[in-house]
Amino acid sequence: MIFTSALSAQANWHPATLTIDGKEIQGEVNDREWPYHIDEISFRTDQGSTPTVYTPADEVTIEVSGRRFVTRSVSYITNTRDLAKLTRDTVFNRATERVFLRQYYGGALALYQYVDRLEKRHFYIQKTNAPMVYLEYELRLREKPVMDILKTLITTATSYPIR
Repeated sequence: MIFTSALSAQANWHPATLTIDGKEIQGEVNDREWPYHIDEISFRTDQGSTPTVYTPADEVTIEVSGRRFVTRSVSYITNTRDLAKLTRDTVFNRATERVFLRQYYGGALALYQYVDRLEKRHFYIQKTNAPMVYLEYELRLREKPVMDILKTLITTATSYPIR
């Protein structure tokens, strides 16, 4: 039992690039607790340095292991994770928070994901110089879904994968 506790408490440091105030800093992040919701990011410049903890309020971008995380303020639906329980008549409860989003694509069109504290996934799409659009539920609950809207946005915009 002691061995298991010690193992789960170990850090998992990986090479990373942190961008803050337009300045890129090379170092490492501890992403051991990142499989789902991310509350904070521990970053250090080298193995011997003291880690600095960043939160979404710090306005940072982190690139680690081919993944990119950015801070943004987003609104999301806090209702049940069970989509079968939702209908067009469901009253949605919403929350707005400043969070870490995983960015899957960037460029003329960007795709983001936020995993909330209940491990529910929320997706956002954003064209250059346009507001972020929340994708989950709204498209699914339209009386006559127009799936071509998303398809058109993706195929007409020039986007590139985030490394």
